[in-house]
Amino acid sequence: MRFFSVLLLFALTFLHLSGGGRLLAEEVLIKTLGGQVLSVDTEKNILGIDFLHPATGEREKLFFLVNGSTDFRGVAALRELRPKDPVTVDYVEEDSMPAARLVSRVPLSGPPDGLEKFPKF
Repeated sequence: MRFFSVLLLFALTFLHLSGGGRLLAEEVLIKTLGGQVLSVDTEKNILGIDFLHPATGEREKLFFLVNGSTDFRGVAALRELRPKDPVTVDYVEEDSMPAARLVSRVPLSGPPDGLEKFPKF
């Protein structure tokens, strides 16, 4: 019994010193971006977004990998998105390109009821 206790202590110490504990508790930073659909490539599973950069105020483009980890809200699949659809994308940075985790089509609500009664200036 003492042998197994020493072996367990050794294994835990090795795991801690090697940094292996970080693999179990590694945090994933999820970022969110809002913009318009620029392009949809269903063969390569890539979604292009056109957005206004908050710091520079300039229009920019960013492309996302859509894979089995991607969920959709407001649409069933990538193929249903059309250019200029307003969307938000929750994504994580990966080596080759950002990977989309959630793609949501933003519903356009239109003007509020009763707006037509206000005078035009």
